[in-house]
Formats: sequence, C-alpha cells, structure tokens
Amino acid sequence: MKKEFEKEDTRPHFDVKQQSMVIWTTHENLKSKLVNRIKGTVEGATVREERKPKVDAKDEV
Repeated sequence: MKKEFEKEDTRPHFDVKQQSMVIWTTHENLKSKLVNRIKGTVEGATVREERKPKVDAKDEV
C-alpha cells in the first residue's frame, strides 16, 4: 500500500450509494432480479423466454 493511503482518512474510497446495484447469489437469482428490475423500470416491458440455440443433426453426438 502506498504511504499516502496508510491513514484511513486519506485512503481512496468510492461512494456507491447512488448507484443501482443488484445483489445476487445464484445465476437463477440474478436472472429473476434482473427481470423484476427491468419490468419495474420499463413500463409495459415484456421479457421473452430464454431461447435455446438450434443444434444441427450433424453437430449432435
């Protein structure tokens, strides 16, 4: 640590209180929270179901 940052009052800090954050624990939890955030933010927003990529028969094992 640099000398000028050794004292607590001179350490750099970031104020994130005004930032929009999503705290999540699992991928499904994140997805759910993001969907809810989008629906709550964008009036009349609809979210399509996740699409699975098409697999060609030649690509299947």
